Amino acid sequence: MLPWQQLIANITLPLDWVGIRAVSQAETILPFRDGLPQTIGKRYDRGFMVEVLAGGHYGYSSTNQVTEAGFRQAVEGAYRQAIGASPWRIHNFRPRPPPKAVTNQR
Repeated sequence: MLPWQQLIANITLPLDWVGIRAVSQAETILPFRDGLPQTIGKRYDRGFMVEVLAGGHYGYSSTNQVTEAGFRQAVEGAYRQAIGASPWRIHNFRPRPPPKAVTNQR
């Protein structure tokens, strides 16, 4: 997959702003039945959420396809949502991104 900056640079839609929230989660499953341990398992989840500002309105989309095609589909979905909802907006947002939020849970 391309770096985030390159993915954003490849966007051809008329967006005022785009934000990406990447998620990566590892989960260990420790099941018990009748007081006895069962097969231990692990599960990994990855994905990202895309937030765009277009036509004075925000749109959101997410995907678990961590590929260039998955990113493009998420951006297009968020764009369609923003443009589709913009006739009913009650506020015209300007291209001023929200503050950066970074978390790291361990």
